[in-house]
Amino acid sequence: MSLPVLVVLVVFGIALSVAAVHFTGGTTTATLAGADHAFARFAEDFPDERPGAVRLTADSHAAFLDLGPQRCGIVQSIGDCFLTRIVTPHDILELTREGNAVSLRLNDFTWKGGSFVFAGEAGVMDEYNFPQVTQLAIPFFVVAILIELWLVRTGRAKGSFETRDTLASLMMGTGNVVAGLLLGVVSYWALLWLWQFRFFNLGLSIWVFVAAFLLDDLRYYVYHRIAHRVRWVWAEHVNHHSSQHYNLSTALRQSWTGLFTFMFILQAPLVLLGFHPAVIAFVFGFNLVWQFWIHTETIGKMWGWFEFIFNTPSHHRVHHATNPRYLDANYAGTLIIWDRMFGTFVAELEEDRPRYGIVKNIGTFNPLKVAFHEWIGMFKDALAPGLTLRQRLNYLIQPPGWSHDGSRDTSETLKAAYVRRNPGEAGKPGLPEASARPAE
Repeated sequence: MSLPVLVVLVVFGIALSVAAVHFTGGTTTATLAGADHAFARFAEDFPDERPGAVRLTADSHAAFLDLGPQRCGIVQSIGDCFLTRIVTPHDILELTREGNAVSLRLNDFTWKGGSFVFAGEAGVMDEYNFPQVTQLAIPFFVVAILIELWLVRTGRAKGSFETRDTLASLMMGTGNVVAGLLLGVVSYWALLWLWQFRFFNLGLSIWVFVAAFLLDDLRYYVYHRIAHRVRWVWAEHVNHHSSQHYNLSTALRQSWTGLFTFMFILQAPLVLLGFHPAVIAFVFGFNLVWQFWIHTETIGKMWGWFEFIFNTPSHHRVHHATNPRYLDANYAGTLIIWDRMFGTFVAELEEDRPRYGIVKNIGTFNPLKVAFHEWIGMFKDALAPGLTLRQRLNYLIQPPGWSHDGSRDTSETLKAAYVRRNPGEAGKPGLPEASARPAE
């Protein structure tokens, strides 16, 4: 067979084969089904890497994965397969960005990069767009408050409402939402920055969400206990306790100044363990929704097993009470087992019905005064003339009621005084033994 004939036959065979592959569906471009697909494909080639957030291109043909400072992982479709790369500044010959388009030219002989168009400016959080649980629950909040109000006003349920008090609570809730929109991003992005130093990346499986909820509920218990024992944090939390009524509107009486206590740092261990900040924020939304419905007197004690495991209206009435035995008790968010484990659980007693508010009740319904009265009082104490540096610091970090001369009452002195007046109550849950002396 002559060479020209051989060449013709080879070319024809190649063309026929390519046409057969093409017309039977062989010319396809691989697409990424989502963030999990990108993570999985990247892990096949780089199993020791721990990618963080991922951003997919608008056509889902490529994904960029966060690998930490100055390192980026890329998953790129090549035909119906994918290639993967780890890119550092050393590998980049040219990088330009215009709007949502990025042009990347690499020092790579087989793949020079390309142009990538992203869907929007949401950045590294494009694939972690979880529902805003508390926002979705707002209609439930409104309907529940109206139903409770109707039940109370018609005498069908126990409870009380006062117009100005309820309005103050709703205004505090509105201010909390505004503060979250304006300032919440600060704590969130601080945790996102910390994410690059995580020890693991636990992903987004159902068990990760369950574990995140449980651990964050424990984190909330720790925060809540600190909030009642350190005046700096009490200054932002006290407004939630400032109503002398206990109804569903009280649940919305929330802080405007939580960011300034820096308590978001308690979420840092969860981030380092591999729970993404978006996951933590998502599960905490369920915690907040749970805490809404327990702010009521219309529901008495519930089933025994339920009361043993979960935070209930009865348990939380104790927490909001100013009766000496109930002070500094029942810090739980969702699970009351934390209080049972750490010795802070006190049951509600029929013979000692809760009295709500704070030890020194405020005389105003003005939301600004409700929000800032304790901050003002705290700094007034700390900046008073004639104090040592240690005394000034203690006005910030000691429990509410602490004073340098012992002239004020803390929860310990109030409990001790109650036992002296009622020695038969000594040693009962929430109260000290008769011989116990108040902490200095």
